[in-house]
Order: sequence, then structure tokens, then C-alpha cells
Amino acid sequence: MKKIVSKSLFFALFFGLMLGLAGVIRAANDITTTSGASLVLPSDSSSYTLSTDTTVQSFTVNNSSFDFVVEASSIINISSADLKDFSVSNSGQCNTTQTCGSSVSSVYINCPSNSAQHTITITPSGTCSAPSGGGGGGGGGGYVTPATPAVPATPAVPTVTPAVPATPAIPASLSALSVAVSVGDVVKGSLTKDVFYIATDGKRYTFPNQDVYFSWHKDWTIVKTLPDADLALLAVGGTVTYRPGTQLVKIQTDPKVYAVEAGGILRWIETANIAKALWGNDWGKRVRDVDPAIFPYIYKISSSSINTAAYPVGSLVKMGSDYYLIGSGMTKQKVTAPGLEA
Repeated sequence: MKKIVSKSLFFALFFGLMLGLAGVIRAANDITTTSGASLVLPSDSSSYTLSTDTTVQSFTVNNSSFDFVVEASSIINISSADLKDFSVSNSGQCNTTQTCGSSVSSVYINCPSNSAQHTITITPSGTCSAPSGGGGGGGGGGYVTPATPAVPATPAVPTVTPAVPATPAIPASLSALSVAVSVGDVVKGSLTKDVFYIATDGKRYTFPNQDVYFSWHKDWTIVKTLPDADLALLAVGGTVTYRPGTQLVKIQTDPKVYAVEAGGILRWIETANIAKALWGNDWGKRVRDVDPAIFPYIYKISSSSINTAAYPVGSLVKMGSDYYLIGSGMTKQKVTAPGLEA
């Protein structure tokens, strides 16, 4: 059973805090705000707002910080009209996104379905600073981005009729295998769990984790098992990136959130409002932390940021009952059913 925290309960909490007491709200399962709630810290007398989508097991209002007990699928969404800077401790597997606007600052934390129960501490202080520009240059290494995803929207964009590409020649490396393998196939060895994408250069590219794999494919049924001797004949080309338009990415050492374009190109999304316009109110659930050890080798940060509600190149969007691939200059190319499974 969920416990609903009403505004009147928070007013009672506010007066308790004015007497110098630490307020504690706890529930056996989780706490959900139904119409937003206001909190006040005794240390600075600033007011903070919990958004209506906040869902946690319990939370504690301390003298100068908030402690939230979270578990699988918990969400914390807290904002400050005083433009406070938020410090987040012990976020664990949960994704954290902070914004600093002209009239409000906020921190949004969402925990994956496999997150273990733990306590996240949020400490407001000082005044936040809005980021001033796009990201810097990226690294080298191999990467591959086969095609693009479905993201709902209905922007007005010009239509172009694409040229039909020629059928590519079969790379020599694939002709030498004992099992029939084509460009675009997903393969693994008989004794390994690693899964690879076969690119047009005839090389195999590694899916770094299941999350990246499922941004491209809906299940494992398409994976072909090769003799290990055949797999050894295929050179490793690099690492597969997230499919453009499916997930947004960041690294824990950088608060900026990026959209993925074809070729592993990342474009910084300048504001939360732009992200909301393109990917909806739950855009924060798309944010994925990329291992900083491999980040510079498979992604390259573009000097061009996203400062308007225009989809990144390579996004697949639904308009009415049809799907379109977004190209440069917001041109669109209609995608047929086979293309959606590519």
C-alpha cells in the first residue's frame, strides 16, 4: 500500500522544523507526492519543491540536507526557486540529471528496476551555475552505429526522396567462413558470451552491454552462433554505440546530457525543456551513464549543441502511423517495416 503525502502534512513538517527539529517521513513501502510538496531546511530557510512524480520508500529532512531511501524504480525530483546548487551523494546505480535555469534549479534522480535499496543524500548550497557552451572534442578508437530508433513526435519537416543504395559487395573476410554470415548479422562464438555486430568492413564490433544491444534489437533470437575458428578469422573493429534516438548518455564526471547521432557523435542538450519537448516528460529515464574508461574511444563530442527542439540526425520518429529517419537539415526519409527491424 502506498502512503500519499499531502500538502497539509508538509505544512506540519514546516512548523516542526521552525522549532529546530529534524522532520522524518517514513512508510512501509513507498511515498508518492500527488500535487507537489514544499520542504524547508532549518539551516537556510529556503523552500524546496518535491515534484508530483517523486516516489521513494522514505525520506528524512535534516538540518541542511535531505536523505532519501530509494529502491528499484524510485524517482526523486526536487527543485529550488532560489537556484540552489545540489550535491548528490551515494547515487549508486541511479541516474542523476541536474539543471540550472533562469528561475529554478533542480535535480532529477531515477533508479533502474534492478537497483538495491540504499540512501541518497541531497545537500543544497550556494547558487547553481548554468553551463555556458557545448562540449569539447572527443577521442578516437573504433565505433559503429548501424541504424536508428523510434521516438514519438510530430515536427513539421521537409520531405526528401532518398536514392536507393547499391547492394554492397560481400567482404572477403565473410566469404572465408564455414557458416554463411552477412553484413548486418549479429554473431557470437560457441564458447563465448560476447555478441558482435558484423559491419560493412567485414569486421566484428562488440556490444559493450545488454542495454546497448537492446537499443538495436528486441530479443536474442537473431544471434548466430559461429565456430570459434570462424569467429577468430573476423578482426575486431571496435564497439557498438547506443542506437541514435533511443537513449541519452552522460558520464558521472560530467553533468551534461548528450543525444547520440550516427557515427558515435554526441550533441549536448542545453536545457531540460528542450529534452522534454523532444523526448517527453520522462526524458530523464532515457539517460544512461557510459563507462568513462571507454567513453572517449567510442563517442566523439560535437561542438554543435542542441539548443532548439530539433531532432538529432539519425533519429527515427513516428508521425501519424508512419516512421521517418531524420537527416541533416531536419529532412526526413520514410522507413518501411524491414527498416524498423534493421
